Amino acid sequence: LFTVLGSVFFGFLFIGPTGRYIGLGLAKAMNGLYVYTNYKYFGFGGMVIGFIYPFMVLTGLHQGLLPIETQLITIIFKDFKHSFTWITPIATVSNIAQGMAGVGMMFLLYKKAPITMSKAGSSAISANLGITEPILFGINLPAKFSLLASAIASSIAGFWLGMTHTVANSIGSASWIGIVVQFDYVTNANYAQYLADNKASDLFPQLTPLI
Repeated sequence: LFTVLGSVFFGFLFIGPTGRYIGLGLAKAMNGLYVYTNYKYFGFGGMVIGFIYPFMVLTGLHQGLLPIETQLITIIFKDFKHSFTWITPIATVSNIAQGMAGVGMMFLLYKKAPITMSKAGSSAISANLGITEPILFGINLPAKFSLLASAIASSIAGFWLGMTHTVANSIGSASWIGIVVQFDYVTNANYAQYLADNKASDLFPQLTPLI
């Protein structure tokens, strides 16, 4: 009992606030990176953030991006009468890359491990719908190479997002659903570019396990 109470007290008093400030600091640093390093034909910031985003999900630090995203939308709407955010598109391509890595693992595990293959299939569906934790912790992290493949695919799509300055006009579902439901999803009218980003994040992680 003393151990449980002590752990709870220590967690709420020290670990929780420390993680919160780390997440907020990282989110602000990423916002600066994205804003000041993305140019036409060179989306460096999008590439870097796209690569590290799945690892942020592994640690839970991606939750620190939510207040930054909310603040972005509010301030930009106040100044320009039209809100947008770059975080949701990055999260979308990262989630889809994770899901498609799971699809690739399904083919790889078809005969070797049928039970794990079924887990990969259900987790890949949830990842393509915006929930990546099952595929991350259940399939890609243990396999390692599929996690790396999905991170590389996400960075490629992130490069394109940064290069084309593709943004979303609201916080929404970071998945294929977000594209369908939010009809005015991309502010700078490059809907085809956004779909191309998702296709770029599809192909690489899907083929890597097979190779």
